Amino acid sequence: MNIDEDSFKDKIRKYSKSLGEKLLYNLFILFHLLKSKDTPKDVKLIIVSALGYFILPLDVVPDFLPGGFIDDGLIIITAIKKVQNSITDEIRKSANEGTSKIIGKK
Repeated sequence: MNIDEDSFKDKIRKYSKSLGEKLLYNLFILFHLLKSKDTPKDVKLIIVSALGYFILPLDVVPDFLPGGFIDDGLIIITAIKKVQNSITDEIRKSANEGTSKIIGKK
């Protein structure tokens, strides 16, 4: 199970202003959880599905439209709820650092 890191980061950079801080943070949570060797395979399957939908250019609501990330957001939030027991403080810290780097916070 793998998500292309470059595709993930390219989409994040391209749409960071449209995504909003909360969605960015949740995307980074899923991404870092996926990369963790401690994450169970069933949790990784949920994450790959959610991040795959985010990365793929085909969406129910195209990303370039106003509100185009509503479908992505619903899928990401649903995935977060399903995997929340696997999210560690270390994952939260990494996600916070990634989000801060993208939005320019320190």
